[in-house]
Amino acid sequence: MKIKRNIIISGLILVIMFAFVALAFFWIEETIPQDSIDNNESISKEKEEPDRQLYLTVMTHMEYNFNDDKNETLFLNHVSELRYAMDLADTVGAKLNIESEQPFAIANTVWNLNIMKEILDRGHGVQTHCDLGSKYTAVAMSPIKYSSAFKENKNLVDVLVGAQNNLGCSGGAGINDWVLAASIAGFKYINASVAGHLLAMPYENRPGEIWTDEYLNGEGWHTEFPVDFADSIYPLPFADATDFLPDPDPVIIVMPGSTGRLDNTYEGTDDACAKHQNCEFTIEDIDATIDLIKEASDVYNPELGVAKITVYIPVVLYENSNQDLLVTFFDEIGKLEDQGLIKFGTHKEVYEAYIEQTGFEL
Repeated sequence: MKIKRNIIISGLILVIMFAFVALAFFWIEETIPQDSIDNNESISKEKEEPDRQLYLTVMTHMEYNFNDDKNETLFLNHVSELRYAMDLADTVGAKLNIESEQPFAIANTVWNLNIMKEILDRGHGVQTHCDLGSKYTAVAMSPIKYSSAFKENKNLVDVLVGAQNNLGCSGGAGINDWVLAASIAGFKYINASVAGHLLAMPYENRPGEIWTDEYLNGEGWHTEFPVDFADSIYPLPFADATDFLPDPDPVIIVMPGSTGRLDNTYEGTDDACAKHQNCEFTIEDIDATIDLIKEASDVYNPELGVAKITVYIPVVLYENSNQDLLVTFFDEIGKLEDQGLIKFGTHKEVYEAYIEQTGFEL
């Protein structure tokens, strides 16, 4: 009887223990908020599917050979073209990036019309163009001396929009250390790198035998670089110009990824009309550009974060005679943005997104 009583007591204890375990599981399920579970699932999905940060920027250079500071009519014509360009871009939410060399920047002050500030106020991007000339790009000098050329151009745009809004430039290629010089001048990024930037690098650090000084100073100067478009869409952190490889402690961010000039995309840079910059602007150019953007979207890896594609549109194309083609172009990139393949942005916004991603302190 004693053994039987012990068995019964043990059974009761087991039943009570199971009851407590069941109650504990029920309490946990009821007290943990369901939205916390949902949030954890969402976070897990976000980790599995990172956001696409492939930006599309539209760039226009106000060139060094423009005479806007001497010719008010020319300046006002350029102002009208830029306003027309902004109107076209605004229809789809695209972002223009207007880069100014000295004559156009000076003209803003000479003719008392600050179109660069107007561009910024309308939500588009502004920066400096650094087509510095052979007296700087072909004559050996220290980074500090070379920086004076960058700074001279930068100051003219800073006056118009504030230094905090003018963080980058395109150009500055040559035999001297353009990375250090641009950084000393106050720039944070170099946009649209070309093969001419390889001139500052020793031969052994250049990516192939074709990139000789003779070739780079001739037909190779304006070749988009890196030449592999799929590789070129990602920003590169540089500490100096001794090679074209990323550095862990950069002073400048290089942002390549250019599709080239819109009106010769179909013909290609080797065509005679492209070399003379007199190609006819056609629907084939638009189709070829959209194909390049789609190609970049296909190969883009969201795990690598921020990337950029730039379409260069010279100001001369912003004429009423090109309206149908321009409307088509902006409509087409608007569709790509609607599909989530690309984001519109200014170069400054791309730079800031990259800095936020990497944590670099420039």
